[in-house]
Amino acid sequence: MLDESAEEALGEHIDDWAGVEYWPEVQRPVSKAITARGSKADTFTYSNYNAEISNEDFHTILVQLVALGLITKSDRKRSVADKSTYWTLTPYGRTRLIQLRAIRREGGSAHMSESVQDLTETTKAVDKQQTSSPETPAQPSGNRKDRSVTDST
Repeated sequence: MLDESAEEALGEHIDDWAGVEYWPEVQRPVSKAITARGSKADTFTYSNYNAEISNEDFHTILVQLVALGLITKSDRKRSVADKSTYWTLTPYGRTRLIQLRAIRREGGSAHMSESVQDLTETTKAVDKQQTSSPETPAQPSGNRKDRSVTDST
């Protein structure tokens, strides 16, 4: 998310991340079960399985991101028909995203470009500002559909 994201789309991105991040933990026991049945696990197709986090866990993640000062509810005006809740990165969240996603040169931080150094200084200033004047964080809307782990076979 570089600009903003609807709550539902944000949940889908988190689901996608969870599927990739935790796939090895799921694949091992499934592969053992397939092998125990006499089939070869490497020829089995896993396309019928997907990962979805629960609605409660999704909202816990949103609260954490808000509490860390990384996202906030978007205040952009929308059409009356658009009932979605939108989330956007805070200036601090944008800075942290760029720092984390930037491709570093070999040799580490000693060779940081001026723009990364500027971002680092901005992050430090925002950190200092946030610790000196805490804001009341926006709360998740609860508009996201109930989600659970599914097997679409």
